[in-house]
Amino acid sequence: MFDDLNRLAGWTLQTLPRYEPVLISDMEGADCSFLLHHFISAYLKADRRIVLVSLSQTFPHYAVAGSKASSVNLNRARQSGNLKFIDILSKSPDEYLFGKDGHILAKNLYSDVQRCVEEQGKELEGGVVVIDDLTNLLCVGCPREDVARLIQYLTALCKRHHCCLVTVIHRDIDDDDISLFDSCRIFFSYEITLKGLKSGHSKDVHGHLDFLRKVESPHGRTMYEHAPLQHYRVTDRRLQLFAPGTSNAVL
Repeated sequence: MFDDLNRLAGWTLQTLPRYEPVLISDMEGADCSFLLHHFISAYLKADRRIVLVSLSQTFPHYAVAGSKASSVNLNRARQSGNLKFIDILSKSPDEYLFGKDGHILAKNLYSDVQRCVEEQGKELEGGVVVIDDLTNLLCVGCPREDVARLIQYLTALCKRHHCCLVTVIHRDIDDDDISLFDSCRIFFSYEITLKGLKSGHSKDVHGHLDFLRKVESPHGRTMYEHAPLQHYRVTDRRLQLFAPGTSNAVL
């Protein structure tokens, strides 16, 4: 679990997002996937339930990463029922991914998540649904409009069941004029965006982190609150955030 990120967002184990969906994205060579492990470990440590939907990685990948990064035992959480795993990767191509219209693919995925969420009922309240890589849906032929509609339905589903949605979009993969990120961001209350360094790789600074919170004004208008831009450095067990120009290498 990454304490610096929690401080930036104003979260604690008691105040993790309950209804407000979180969109994680990356661009310019950064890879934001490691942030999923933060949310998985944080919700488990807060004794809340998780639905993990895998479009990119296997369960053993998450089990090893959770044990390594934050000493969380995902195998035990799965056996106890605190973590439900929807394994899309193990489904045969004919069953799920290829050879189907995009809207059928999105509909099947929604049905799988809906079934899992509704089976847990009130036990999932305050928990989280994590989808590890929305961009993979584009890669297997699902139209951007269908993915955006899927997210609209999933955010509504999570709101009805009083749980949070967390997902990832890799923005460098999607080069349409209207990107998947642009189509989906309207449905999210928080945005965490990682950007690579324009100067290239550095062992002391891995990139920029931008945190955005959307709040509603007294007049019903959406307002955007940007946290100060952060540089970040990630290790096996820690995400370090610091103001640009203040890394140990600079000082």
